[in-house]
Amino acid sequence: MCKKSIITLLLLVGIIMPASAVESVVRAGIYFIYGHSEIDPDFADNRRQLQSIVDALNSMGPGDRIVRAAFGGYTSLEGTHENNQALALSRRNAMENFVSQRYPLAPDAILRDNEYINWGLLQQIVTVEDIPYKEEILPIISQPKTLIPYYAGMHRDQRLTNIRWTRHGAAWDVLEAKYFPYLRLATVELIIDRAPQQVYQPEPEYIPEPVEEVAEVQVETPEVEFVPCKKKFYIKTNLLNWLIAQSNVGLEVDFARHWSIGVHANYSAWNYFKSTLKFRTLDIRPGIRYWISPCNTKWYFGAHFGVAWYNYAFDGEYRYQDHDRRSPAMGGGIDIGYRLPLSANHRWNVEFGLSGGVYMLHYDKFINVKNGLKAGDEKKTYIGPDGASITFSYSF
Repeated sequence: MCKKSIITLLLLVGIIMPASAVESVVRAGIYFIYGHSEIDPDFADNRRQLQSIVDALNSMGPGDRIVRAAFGGYTSLEGTHENNQALALSRRNAMENFVSQRYPLAPDAILRDNEYINWGLLQQIVTVEDIPYKEEILPIISQPKTLIPYYAGMHRDQRLTNIRWTRHGAAWDVLEAKYFPYLRLATVELIIDRAPQQVYQPEPEYIPEPVEEVAEVQVETPEVEFVPCKKKFYIKTNLLNWLIAQSNVGLEVDFARHWSIGVHANYSAWNYFKSTLKFRTLDIRPGIRYWISPCNTKWYFGAHFGVAWYNYAFDGEYRYQDHDRRSPAMGGGIDIGYRLPLSANHRWNVEFGLSGGVYMLHYDKFINVKNGLKAGDEKKTYIGPDGASITFSYSF
């Protein structure tokens, strides 16, 4: 971001500055990966910001006390009112826990901002940055919050919808790509009363400077570099396949925001305790996924190609095997699923998935006894479910 817009982010820069002879103010802000509320010290400028808080708390003497601790948590504009509010609350709580675990805060000293989107910061960004159709966006930002029905009992702020569809999303696309990361944050302001203690006089209410004056201020503050999402490589296995004695392994790699590719293989070569009951197969399935989150988490939709060599018998009259052992089932289909983290560092995950597809089958039928005679062959087209998964994965 340019220097003119950096001035709008002073709330986020961790500094220690004197408020009076016996008071000091500590302000800091940390950023979050899209959709997450866990503090990542290695993301953006977080490590330096967190260290500024720790240094201030460590500098407090026996007679010093925190007379005000103001916390805020915020999201960018995507999502519903309910989801954004919950995510912002989690981010605010993460910052509050970070401070309170290092210094006991008096309940009457804690102030909490309940707004989940920092509209003032967004207004300043739109004002000073080169964003298309800003003259149409600024009046929308200034409107009061109005919740409208969205889906599944959820709601959305009317302002988000209006910005999203202004000039077919021209301004939204620029904001989402370059500036939304600056809205995904948690902030803290600590007022420290230094010994000898004096009666705390609250600061006058802050009145923002006119936009024209803000645009002219020059501040030598380093630009924050965002790497919104880390590409990962996953190794995984499906619990449901193991329950039917199929060994299996999968690999997946993120190759872009919202997109990943992978392959999964299943193999079994044994009977279920007798020769008339078996589910022998070698199944290889490459596929591609589209994730709703740009960091490739939570909901996904996908497509896959499948090829399977098989030898099935279900203790009935016939055993079924791919024709001459060289006519595997071939086809493909679509997938839907959801990924959840199992560990705080998001390396361990679990996925729940369902898939359906279309396959061309050419198989031989054998009398289902040991070394049973061939009873014929058939060709069919299968349309229906072709997979279910509870998959555990580890990411690198």
